[in-house]
Amino acid sequence: MEPSKDTTSTEQLRASTPPPSSLQSPETPARLKTASLPRFRTDPSLQNKRTELVGGLPKFIGEISVDDYFKHVLPPLPIHLENKVEEVCNILNQNGTYNPTTLRWKQFPQDPKDQSPDEPKVFLPLADIFKAIVQAAQQLDPQLEPNFELVVDGYVAPISERGNDSRPDGFFKITDKALSEMRKKCEVLMKKEGWEDVPRASEATHGTTNEPKKSPQLSTNTSEKPKRPPPPPVYEITAPQEFKKANFTQKLDDDIIKLMWNMSRILALDPCRRFTLGFTIEDCSFRLWVLNRGTLLRTQAFDFMKDQRKLVTVFLSFAFSSAENMGWDP
Repeated sequence: MEPSKDTTSTEQLRASTPPPSSLQSPETPARLKTASLPRFRTDPSLQNKRTELVGGLPKFIGEISVDDYFKHVLPPLPIHLENKVEEVCNILNQNGTYNPTTLRWKQFPQDPKDQSPDEPKVFLPLADIFKAIVQAAQQLDPQLEPNFELVVDGYVAPISERGNDSRPDGFFKITDKALSEMRKKCEVLMKKEGWEDVPRASEATHGTTNEPKKSPQLSTNTSEKPKRPPPPPVYEITAPQEFKKANFTQKLDDDIIKLMWNMSRILALDPCRRFTLGFTIEDCSFRLWVLNRGTLLRTQAFDFMKDQRKLVTVFLSFAFSSAENMGWDP
């Protein structure tokens, strides 16, 4: 018995492409980013630029939990510090940096809202807390070296070729050693890609000025204030911060406007940056932020005075992070 033959032709089985529609779809006009608008670039008013920039953001900012931020955004802790945050906290409790009974850092005898100086002076003790946390971690592993240092000074404007109109209340600065290691990695990668005339790591500037770094000259006259060290280039900082002593909507909004400007400036000026982190503090209310080339997120607030473990985790992660995990290109 002969097998039955399928008489369906190949042309019948082949799906036919429908003819092109005669309807003309209206083209969606391209929308320029706020920072690309002529009025934004030429406006001499910094306040107008900040307001314009925030006006171009989505109406609602995505908010995630602190735990999700720790899990998906915050740089991972060094291997030697994994599961040792509690031990670091115990060291801080024993040396008096933190009082677990009163739930207060030694450097903050009063809440920020109850202090009279301006914000940079009120929150300056954060730098001392950061150093104490780093030192506590080094007691557990003396070989640990921080790659970033916390600078709290609202009067410092990081320099760049496009001016220095950004004055965050605080920021993290990459250490000279970590910066040198990052440049060496860049040199190796460029050679692998076949680049010629690759500058040596010691000569690479990564956008910084060519002027040699000078140590601040301290006056022997005790009545004179020590001279400030030169401001760092914007290419060497990350995680800008904004502080307010009071915690209400108007203060929070002002912090957001300033933080968005400072974070956006880092991404705009440094093409080697994939994202930048940041945080805001209103009184004791602490929020973490992240901004990349397409997404803006913030965390729910936590009390940095009462929640010792969270602040210790944040500062440990920032201090010992690699440059790549803080936003620079690998």
